[in-house]
Amino acid sequence: MMSEKSDGNSSILDFEKLLPTTLWSKEELCEEFELEKCPLFVAAPMVRYSNYPFRKIVKDFGADVLYTPMLYAKNLVQSYRNRSLNWGWNLGSDFPILQLAASNGEDFAEAVEMAHLWTSGIDLNCGCPKSNVRKLGCGSILLKTPEKIADIIKQGKSRLSTTAYPFSVKLRILDSSEKTVEMCRMLEKAGIDNIALHIRTVEMGGSGPTKPEVASLVKSAIKIPLYINGGVRNLREVFELAKETNADGIMVANGLLYNPALFAGYDHTPMKAVDNFIDTAIYEGMPQDIFHQHLMFMLRFILGKRERQNFNHCSSIPHILDFLHRLGFDQGGNQRRPHPFILDDC
Repeated sequence: MMSEKSDGNSSILDFEKLLPTTLWSKEELCEEFELEKCPLFVAAPMVRYSNYPFRKIVKDFGADVLYTPMLYAKNLVQSYRNRSLNWGWNLGSDFPILQLAASNGEDFAEAVEMAHLWTSGIDLNCGCPKSNVRKLGCGSILLKTPEKIADIIKQGKSRLSTTAYPFSVKLRILDSSEKTVEMCRMLEKAGIDNIALHIRTVEMGGSGPTKPEVASLVKSAIKIPLYINGGVRNLREVFELAKETNADGIMVANGLLYNPALFAGYDHTPMKAVDNFIDTAIYEGMPQDIFHQHLMFMLRFILGKRERQNFNHCSSIPHILDFLHRLGFDQGGNQRRPHPFILDDC
């Protein structure tokens, strides 16, 4: 393990400093857990938040695989305005995997035909538990009919002349391990190139206990790559889950929102990640509400309770930048001086 030493200057806000950051080395962890190779580090698709500026930061800090937020295939097909706004904002120069929500193969296939030249793959969301998504016949409602998932993917593949372009699905485990394994086997036979499996059921939502033992059974039953999602909060837990499941990749969602440098081994967001995010987000014209929310996540375990409350009430980008300026940042994200980490006194 390595350590990032915190600066010796006193805090301008008179808070105590965090202890030095522990940096986990992926090479050391790979050796410790006796893995033949490190798992792929996968940044999960997150509605609103998997935008280009955020993806750029997580990629700079070690992510291997990047997804866009979930976008509705039907909207992209029907509306030029939605194509312009969603594609322009959520794609960028990193050629991410485009995650689509679709209730039928026709919409999915048309969106695939439009998007494949600007993306590195297409993923069908079959795991979102939100009621507004399910009511449209999308997301986790598709888990009730795995044969429909297979048909949607087949229609998408039929629109392309190449077989090299990858198609994937993001699933949740079902109410029994046998059903989950059977579903994944069927989708593999349908031509899916890889599967991302959230190791919680729809009813379990996005928090609480996970079931990695189900992922282990799935991995032993299929030959295509398997990414596992659920419950990872730091780099050590990435390797623990990879060891337990033999997964090809470990996908992280909320853990990256709070710490975009998780894959680089940091146990909380380093200031250079905040710096880089601010620069990129402002340059790309990120809307104020999303910009603010990203920073609230990143600074959650850096700011003290009082300053966190003050920061959460910032009402504009100039207000946000002024607040950060008081913490030691220039407008635009560059540090005026080394920033003192601040103790979370919650």
